[in-house]
Amino acid sequence: MSAYTDEEVNEMFSNVLKRIESGESVKFILDNYSDTPSRDTFYKWLKERDGFADNYARACEVREEQIFDDILTIADENNADVSVSEDGAIKIDGNAIQRSKLKIDARKWVLSKMNPKKYGDKLDVTTNGDSVNMSEEERQKRINELLLKAKSNA
Repeated sequence: MSAYTDEEVNEMFSNVLKRIESGESVKFILDNYSDTPSRDTFYKWLKERDGFADNYARACEVREEQIFDDILTIADENNADVSVSEDGAIKIDGNAIQRSKLKIDARKWVLSKMNPKKYGDKLDVTTNGDSVNMSEEERQKRINELLLKAKSNA
């Protein structure tokens, strides 16, 4: 028997999803808000309740977009980077610039782990024009050609 009614479960789960969509992590939400279940209960709901895993996945996608938007906001914000002293001299605050860079890099890294296909680094693998979709016969023929070439160069 559940400690919560279906209505309570739906409300708590909805609150967690809203916070995820705003950019917060599940760990932070479950550890810091009193209107949330325990971690074990939350993950049990994801596993056992119809539609919860799909709704959670959608909330995580929204969070990714929120983090992406945060990167642009941080990059475009420059009010702390430069100041003008009383005598009119322009001062560049290197610490503020480095802090912004760190914030951006951390968010980029997190996004690359959350959704590597969309935000991860792309590898440019080339084959010098050779097809990578070879039949087993073609592959064996190519291996033999390379082995003969290696022997003749030795």
